[in-house]
Amino acid sequence: MSEDYDAFARRIVESGVLSDPWLDGAPRFRAEPVVVEAELARALYRAAEDVAFAYNEMCLLVADEPALLDDFFAMTPFQKAMWAASQPQWHGIARADVFVTGEGLAFTEINCDTPTGEAEAVVLGALASGGVDPNRALEERFVAMVEALAASELEPDAPGAVGIVYPTEFTEDLSLVRLYKRWFEARGRDVVLGSPYNLSSDGERTLLFDTPVGIVLRHYKTDWWGERASAWDDDDVPDTEPLAEPLQAIFTGMAKGRAVVVNPFGAVLPQNKRAMAFFWEHLHRFSPRAQQVIERYIPLSQRLETMHA
Repeated sequence: MSEDYDAFARRIVESGVLSDPWLDGAPRFRAEPVVVEAELARALYRAAEDVAFAYNEMCLLVADEPALLDDFFAMTPFQKAMWAASQPQWHGIARADVFVTGEGLAFTEINCDTPTGEAEAVVLGALASGGVDPNRALEERFVAMVEALAASELEPDAPGAVGIVYPTEFTEDLSLVRLYKRWFEARGRDVVLGSPYNLSSDGERTLLFDTPVGIVLRHYKTDWWGERASAWDDDDVPDTEPLAEPLQAIFTGMAKGRAVVVNPFGAVLPQNKRAMAFFWEHLHRFSPRAQQVIERYIPLSQRLETMHA
């Protein structure tokens, strides 16, 4: 292995956020950045903003017509409970999965549930030289977004601690957890780490490991909070029960104005893979601007049950 990557790997580890610059004995990253031309970068930014605008319109449409949760999105009872607890809020931080194709930019989704990649983008962007780091302001903007939601949703006596709730059995999320923990501790916030199984309530506040938390950074998929079922007829899911008690612990704090969840549980709707089919099947219900965005960026998407056998 080249000494250049060895040195680069050491710099990655020294960040204190990423600890795995190798994958199966091979380099996990490139030592040199891929540079995106300014014109394309601007087009990607604008497209992501436009598609987020269309997703927001969809959430507002469904909020006005809750029957769609059953009739179109086939939501389970606990999925509907998550939507009801946060609607129409659905977005905090998201990853736009957009591709450059022969027909222009095309989206496969906006991951607004538990997006990843922030740690890699921030650390590698800071190590790159000779260009503009597009993530240089991500920390300030992310923290400002969380603080704005807290100021809007929380009562003055809400706890000041931040709880990061994530699947503690998976190591691949630890870099993101370390990044968020560093950002909020740098601003004087106490940070508590745990899984949904470590949540409880004292009747007024949401507790994580018995510590009251006002801000809950949710990095645990909405699919895993609710009832779990396989999409396949010949596959069994070992743990099908919803996380009723952890959800109740969070909902209690939210209802009392002493807990706010980021990303909001409302992400359960746009993260549903039927969302892209909704754009096309209900295109006429969107504003002219959103219709243009859908037709330009969203590939034609359909539900299987609407297609001829």
